[in-house]
Amino acid sequence: MVAPADACQFFVEGGDVAVFGDSHAITLSMGMARVLEPEGRGIWQFSASPCAPSYRLERDDPCTLWTNETV
Repeated sequence: MVAPADACQFFVEGGDVAVFGDSHAITLSMGMARVLEPEGRGIWQFSASPCAPSYRLERDDPCTLWTNETV
């Protein structure tokens, strides 16, 4: 999993929109980035393919730890 500090950015460094999720977020990020690029806006992509969003759970598994660190 990619650490939040190393998240992908599309088209504009320091984008103002974040996409968070599992592998579906990857496709969504690219589509949104193409729409926002002409406006000078960019996307941060926070995704972990095997991890469905699970915010504020108190578990010790890698996906929950990644989610809590990212959000």
